[in-house]
Amino acid sequence: MGIIINLDPELAERLTQRARACGSSLDQYVETILRDALVCSEKVKPRAPYKNLAFSMGQPVSEGINLDKALSLSFSLDDNKY
Repeated sequence: MGIIINLDPELAERLTQRARACGSSLDQYVETILRDALVCSEKVKPRAPYKNLAFSMGQPVSEGINLDKALSLSFSLDDNKY
């Protein structure tokens, strides 16, 4: 079956050089590479989904301190020091 594939000129040149070094035609070389790539991709096992573990960080902060407001938390901590 004949298929036309447009390749980047640099990639085509590299493939041509490697095909010559192996002593095969460009068509045979590309076919071999694609066949090997398909076999390798079929052997790859799917990864398990990522699990994000959560841990308790201790007792909650004192009432009246809004952790969503970092600046107000900083001021309230500074006020208690001085």
